[in-house]
Amino acid sequence: MRTMLPGRLAGLTGIRVEEYDAIGHDRHTLVDDRGRAYGCTQWCDILRLEGAEAIASYEGDFYDGTPAVTVHRYGQGRAYYVATHPDEAYLRQLLLRAAAEQGMDAVTDLPEGVQLAQRTGESGTYLFALNLSREPRELRLPGSWERLLGGEGADGELKLEPYGVEILRRVSLD
Repeated sequence: MRTMLPGRLAGLTGIRVEEYDAIGHDRHTLVDDRGRAYGCTQWCDILRLEGAEAIASYEGDFYDGTPAVTVHRYGQGRAYYVATHPDEAYLRQLLLRAAAEQGMDAVTDLPEGVQLAQRTGESGTYLFALNLSREPRELRLPGSWERLLGGEGADGELKLEPYGVEILRRVSLD
């Protein structure tokens, strides 16, 4: 018995993939719910919404008007389905949107080679900063943080040595 994509994730995503089309390097267009246009390549899924909401649709040619990106409320969260390979600019705004919806801080101007991960629990909010490059890096942080490995505060700015690691605890949002 053949199961339609996304298989067992259909309930989570709130969609069914009616058809999928490998388009390779052919460029198509998707338009987000604010009317901004972005390119997409590689594949185009044609979706049937089963509870999900379209937040971007294809524009032009065969795919015109069909959902390209969806969001579906599930439990206390949301599941996003991206039915194509969009330009990096679209992925960036989609991830910033998802972070804002969850009340997460976003550092949008990270230097190359720097990764951040934030964890929140009963004892507070912690930020794990890694410099995966051979060069020192500096970045701006939202709010005030206590450096747990370096011993000093990090009010707005953090300097990481090559291959440096820092763990910070939030002091205030500012």
